[in-house]
This record gives sequence, C-alpha cells and structure tokens, in this order.
Amino acid sequence: MRATRIAVALTMVFAVNCYASNWFEMNESISIDMDSVVQSGRYVSVWVKRTFTPTTVPSGVPKDAYQALTRWRLDCVEHRYAYGAGTLLSQKGNVLHQTDGTPNAFHDAPPDTLADVMLNVFCPKQ
Repeated sequence: MRATRIAVALTMVFAVNCYASNWFEMNESISIDMDSVVQSGRYVSVWVKRTFTPTTVPSGVPKDAYQALTRWRLDCVEHRYAYGAGTLLSQKGNVLHQTDGTPNAFHDAPPDTLADVMLNVFCPKQ
C-alpha cells in the first residue's frame, strides 16, 4: 500500500511539472510564459501575467484582483497587437472574471510600451 502511495505521489509530481509554465519576469509586475509562445504564419501568441499590488489594481478591476493572465496576439507583419482570452485571479487563485477578449481587434503599439517591446522581441524585423 505504501509503495502505491509513493508511486501515485511521484506520478502527480511529474505530471504537474510536465504542464508547468516557464514565466520570464520582465519587471516586478509583468511576466511572459515562454513555453506558451506559438507562431502561426504572421501571428505570434503568448500568455502574459500581470501581478497587482493593492495600490496598482486598475480602476474598474475588483480590489481583490491579484493577477491578470492574458493571451496576447501579435501581428508580425503589421507590427500590431490584440488581446485574446483573459482570466483575472484573486491572491488565493480564485477566478474573478474570464473573457474571450478580442483577438482580431488589433492596435498600434506606442513606442517604449510593453506591446512595442513584445513585438520587437517576438517579431524581429527582417
């Protein structure tokens, strides 16, 4: 029986690690999941995590929000970006809000913004 418990525990540990994210911290509040980067033709998709402090929660967002996970979609030809699916989490990991986003509503990336940096990193100019 004990061997079975150990085998189950090891299986769970390895299963969790197989699906673990690979977050690259850009600054104290923004991280990018490098394992989620997917290129399909002119587009690149990537998950971005924004972590809030009590004083940095944007207006219109619940005060108990801790993280926003958003699937960004980058257009490497037009050098534009869009927001896809998103999930807002509490510090306990509870889902506060989910959205499908607007992955086809692309925006220009102002210079020196996160969007501009991501486009320059994931869509290097030829």
